[in-house]
Amino acid sequence: MTIVYKKGHDFGLSKNCISKEALKVIKVLQKAGHRSYIVGGGVRDLLLNKQPKDFDIATDAHPEKIRRLFKRCRLIGKRFRLAHVFYNGHLLEVATFRAELSNKKHKNLSIKKWCTVSNNRYGTLEEDLMRRDFTINAMYYDPLSDELICHPNALSDIAGKCLRVIGNPPQRYREDPVRILRGLRLATKLGLNLEAEAERQIIPNRLLLLHIPSARLFEECKKLFCCGAAQQIFAKLRQFQLLELLFPQTEYALENHPKAEAFEHFLHLLFNDTDRRINLAEPVTPAFTIAGLWWLPIYDRVKTQPNKRLTYIRLWQKKTDEIAAIQRAQVAIPKYILHLIHEIYRLQSYFKSRSKRNINGLFQARRFRAAYDFFYLLSKAGLADMNDCRWWETFQQVDKKKRDLMIADRINRSSTHDSHHQVKVEAKC
Repeated sequence: MTIVYKKGHDFGLSKNCISKEALKVIKVLQKAGHRSYIVGGGVRDLLLNKQPKDFDIATDAHPEKIRRLFKRCRLIGKRFRLAHVFYNGHLLEVATFRAELSNKKHKNLSIKKWCTVSNNRYGTLEEDLMRRDFTINAMYYDPLSDELICHPNALSDIAGKCLRVIGNPPQRYREDPVRILRGLRLATKLGLNLEAEAERQIIPNRLLLLHIPSARLFEECKKLFCCGAAQQIFAKLRQFQLLELLFPQTEYALENHPKAEAFEHFLHLLFNDTDRRINLAEPVTPAFTIAGLWWLPIYDRVKTQPNKRLTYIRLWQKKTDEIAAIQRAQVAIPKYILHLIHEIYRLQSYFKSRSKRNINGLFQARRFRAAYDFFYLLSKAGLADMNDCRWWETFQQVDKKKRDLMIADRINRSSTHDSHHQVKVEAKC
């Protein structure tokens, strides 16, 4: 296959587009006699007129040599050995050119073993290019010489907004099933069309994802839901029967629960809110999204499997841990994420409180804002009390004096309601 060599300025590329930290790393590598390029997403995004999230670098220098060239550098990875270079407060990922594993030993491995076997067989730039996943990621740009090297279909696919798998889609999915998720994410996020054959092969090959380590799938899910296009990606996960593999409890609730319609509306609101925050460069956490995906399955367990020995909050915590344990077989949720989910759920019950101590405690809680946003979306979807939501919305906007008056009024109204309820009960008796 003929690899294309072009001048970067013909396509609007120049070293002015590249971060000074990435330029510095490339200069150091080239001064030491190594070929080095900005590779993959950084080049792709510039050609699509998008701001790159970061600039990854590919080189013919081996990881150990890279570590010797940079004072602040560490090597990571078992299957893929990479160098992380820290420069000026920025982290840059530097990878050595690799070649595909093609010997019989590796061809005969099972999918599960293949996905974990070491792949540190170093190669040339041309070999590295052909082992990449999509044509638009198979682009290498040297900002110092203005040389652009790419797959023969890369530039036409950029122009035609096409996401094309390099090679045979079923084979490439078998080599790394995560390419299925990556393809859906890139196509949706970048507004591209996944090529027809690659799309047709998703459902027949989706079960390959069951062989991927659950910790790695969490990292991929985090990218799926925190890329600014979560709403569309969620719809595609359901369309291609992938949600039932990644979050089976959620898919079951959406298909079978009496509150499924309201739950789906809630998730729609949640994903739209997350996408809005990301597009405004506001902080987000995957804990918020996963708490949303789990909400109805856990709510159902709390309602149908009560435990008189546990408080309502402790019962929610117990059922959350049960769902997390089941989920671990597909997507392993890290402990720090699970802790945040527990906090979001724990604070929900306090939004109904009529106690001054509980109200002030909730308002001062570290996770109040995340918990309130979650409560607001539940209320908007009809899964929580909108009157309580409006009260808390006003409560946040007034000063301390007015807050004290609101709390006093809320307590009085609660007492009056209880008194009226008691009178009715006594009258009936």
